[in-house]
Order: sequence, then structure tokens, then C-alpha cells
Amino acid sequence: MNTVRHLICAVLVAAVSVTSAHAQAPGSPFRIDTTRYVLQQQPPVAAQLHPAAKGAIIGAAAGAGAWGAIGVWYCTVGPNEAGECSSRNTWLQGIPLFAAIGAGVGALIGAAKR
Repeated sequence: MNTVRHLICAVLVAAVSVTSAHAQAPGSPFRIDTTRYVLQQQPPVAAQLHPAAKGAIIGAAAGAGAWGAIGVWYCTVGPNEAGECSSRNTWLQGIPLFAAIGAGVGALIGAAKR
């Protein structure tokens, strides 16, 4: 019984592969011209940004992420006092500050690399 299944599967695979090989032959009327549908590649937006702007974006993300990671560590594993982490506003107020610091440092690094 398994031999019959294998034979049927082999015949189906062979039929599909022969049909697709025939369709890709150079003189075939079924050949699809894929060169007409190639989209023009635009350069990525990041390539158009000034290095200082890229540094500021990366620095802001790193600064905000670092402050968030410190807050998560402090409130879960770290040496927090009882009730110190009950208000999320305590940690959320620091995110813009550390994002701004990171953006400033990143912009300086980006400008220096230029």
C-alpha cells in the first residue's frame, strides 16, 4: 500500500515539474516576463538622514530604553522600598529626560563621525 502512495506522489511531482519546466522554456507562450514588473528601488530613508540625526534617533531610543530597563530591574529585582514603585509616573517622568540626554550624545557622536 505504501508503495502505491509513493508511486502516486512521484508521478504528481514529476507532472508538476515537467509542466513548470516547459512553461519556463524560452519559446513557450506561457513564459512570464518578469523584467516588466521590477519596481524601482528607492534608497532607504535612513540613508538620506544626516549622521547627526541618525545618531540622535538611536541615542534617544537607547536612553529611553536604558531608563526603562533600569526601572524594570529596580522595581522587580532591585533594592526598592515598599511602595516606591507603586506609582508608574515616578519612572515615566524620567523617560523623556534620558531620551533627550541620549539624543544629545548620539547627535554629537553622529556629527563627529561625519
